[in-house]
Amino acid sequence: MFDAVMFSGGEFLIDSMKEIRPLLLETRKLFDGKIIVTTSGIYQKKVQQLYDENLVDGIHIDMKLPYHALDVKKDKQIYQDIMGISPSKKIIENLLTSIDLVIAHNSYLDQLRTVKYPILDDGFFKSIRDYIEERKAYFQSEVPYFLNEFLPPLGHVSVRGPEKAFGYRGA
Repeated sequence: MFDAVMFSGGEFLIDSMKEIRPLLLETRKLFDGKIIVTTSGIYQKKVQQLYDENLVDGIHIDMKLPYHALDVKKDKQIYQDIMGISPSKKIIENLLTSIDLVIAHNSYLDQLRTVKYPILDDGFFKSIRDYIEERKAYFQSEVPYFLNEFLPPLGHVSVRGPEKAFGYRGA
């Protein structure tokens, strides 16, 4: 009926590897298809372990912002509004390293994507695409990148405020 199982929703890698590893190993035993994990990439060491231990066949990174171009202090509100986090240099380093790991892995089952949140200006998405294309060229990778349309929940009302960095309109 299907050829892959995807683990996603929230942040799949938030749990410890002591909990994640047995689940993925058991899935490997019971399921003959491919295993894919979706993550923000915030847990870079776990992303590396998934590849190193052959626990997955592919990883999908949801790159929500142009991490490489934002300042952790000046753009703190953007991170809060889009990701619900207070950024730090270490978190940004983890996110960018995970992106590089997926690009370097270069499996047809790997993927990078961004949701086109309506509160962000097109400059954000251009910056992300340019960064990913640059990293793909560096690693000679063909990992696909997708810009997905935002699908608001029923009854959602969009709120816009003053323009800021990259045309950020705020939540």
